[in-house]
Amino acid sequence: MKLGITGSTGFIGSYLCNQLNYPQRRLVRSKQKETTTHSEFFYGNLENERDISDFVKGISVLIHLGHLGHPR
Repeated sequence: MKLGITGSTGFIGSYLCNQLNYPQRRLVRSKQKETTTHSEFFYGNLENERDISDFVKGISVLIHLGHLGHPR
């Protein structure tokens, strides 16, 4: 089973990723320091349909914690 996680660099997402002992693909916007051995970083954007389509290929479970921006 492989998890797909958006929002993995946020407060809740970063904690969750470090607690899960499953292979992960994390959707991130920019280069991240790789802190775990069971994570794959996928560089993309939630607003880009092609990025999302490519990101979810081979994912068994999606955990969506990401958001597009701060409320105005």
